[in-house]
Amino acid sequence: MDICERRVAEIAVAVGAKMGFDARRQEGLRVAGYLHDTGKITILSEMLSKPGRLSPIEFKPIQGHAQASCAEGGGVSVAGGRCGASTP
Repeated sequence: MDICERRVAEIAVAVGAKMGFDARRQEGLRVAGYLHDTGKITILSEMLSKPGRLSPIEFKPIQGHAQASCAEGGGVSVAGGRCGASTP
């Protein structure tokens, strides 16, 4: 796990605490923060390491990496909802 996943998890938990989420839901947010970038495995490494700006066509898969992460989770329950479900 890299610093991005840790930081996203910390921020998600802090937001959840501010919103009054109980410990179980906060832990769900922490796990979601850790897993949010797993969809990057669907992106060519050349795109992730390309110096400079990506073209709009190159950027399109990167925009969808969070959804890809969710799809890989197979409908895992997260923070009171389900990743990939149409309704929580």
